[in-house]
Amino acid sequence: MTPTSRCWDVMVVGAGPGGLMAAIRSASLGRQVLVVEKNQKPGRKLLATGGGQCNITHQMPLKSFLNHYHEKAAYAGKCIRQFPPEDLMRWFSQRGVQLEVLESGKVFPVSRKATEVLQVLLDALQQSGGELMCGRSVKKLEVTASGFEVTCDDQVFRGESVILATGGFTYPSLGTVGDGYQLASALGHRVVTPRPALTGLSIKNWKLGSLAGISLQAVQLSHWREGRKTGAYTGDLLFTHQGISGPVVLNYSRHFQPGDILTLNLMTPEKEGDFSDRLLREMQTGGKRKVKTLLYQETVPRRVLEGVMEMAGVPVDQPCASVTKEQRKRLVKWLTGMPVEVRDWGDLEAAMVTTGGVATDEIRSSTMESLKVPGLFFAGEIQDVDGMTGGFNLQFAFSSGYVAGGAAAGQKKGKAL
Repeated sequence: MTPTSRCWDVMVVGAGPGGLMAAIRSASLGRQVLVVEKNQKPGRKLLATGGGQCNITHQMPLKSFLNHYHEKAAYAGKCIRQFPPEDLMRWFSQRGVQLEVLESGKVFPVSRKATEVLQVLLDALQQSGGELMCGRSVKKLEVTASGFEVTCDDQVFRGESVILATGGFTYPSLGTVGDGYQLASALGHRVVTPRPALTGLSIKNWKLGSLAGISLQAVQLSHWREGRKTGAYTGDLLFTHQGISGPVVLNYSRHFQPGDILTLNLMTPEKEGDFSDRLLREMQTGGKRKVKTLLYQETVPRRVLEGVMEMAGVPVDQPCASVTKEQRKRLVKWLTGMPVEVRDWGDLEAAMVTTGGVATDEIRSSTMESLKVPGLFFAGEIQDVDGMTGGFNLQFAFSSGYVAGGAAAGQKKGKAL
């Protein structure tokens, strides 16, 4: 296979948000840039974000913002500070995208169309002089005396710097199958075992599938592994056919694994002992009132209360006066500490992002350049960085792409200009 005669300054592998932003940045600085994308069309996963509405970032103080990247807050912060949310919003606004900040702080295009966001990126790439080639699946990435060679199915491209922006391995139907990990590994990079993140959980012997679609606010979730409590989180919970989801599950699913026990306090912020004492007092004076009538006063949805009563062995029409001590204990347990066992994460088509990827201790956080291979850069989800739901992962993709593109543009054969 004969390499193309042209040599590029910067080659970008992957035309998602990180790769496109990297290419735009490099090309705008005067570099000759080529983007190769395996799919026939660019940005397929970007078009699926936020149900196609594209939550591009989140508006909040930067310190709080960075706390949404778990233990990688400091690492992610090095590039996000160079291209923070306000700069990203300004970048899109200057190119005609009207943005809306919701009360929650999430930022969307007013059109609620990810297609608008993608088109602006593609237009900016074209205007900056960057070139995009789709339908080019990269099979090999090699270091040469003059830079790099990128081998596709039927072509070999040569360049001085390479930015890997191939994404993670979730949503494989959209082309993100983790092939970038093999390219990085072949050049000596360590890859932290990837697995789904921002995903719902399937629960072993799940008995509440009939409640699918019902959500509860401010549920406290406690995480247990081998009898030891390892964490406690609070947020909204969603019941599904197979188990549980919602922000309190999605944002922390990266910490859970099959076999773990989660306990759900549906009565948050009331503690188990306080609720038990209150329930006892109310039942002692309830007389012929039905238990369900008493519980209907709570903020928990009625269908959830009825499902819990069934699991606790308390008939919905049972009068308070006849409730036994054991029945009351079971009610308290299921309402303030419902134990569920994780069977598995949601499938790869449901997980929003990947946790794991190219190890960040082998990447210079201020430039996104490899510490092992000069001239090799990384952008976006291919790295072992994942944020919570709400626009944080797209922000990291854009910021890391912007920084990698800028650094690669100042790169000549491994030496900074």
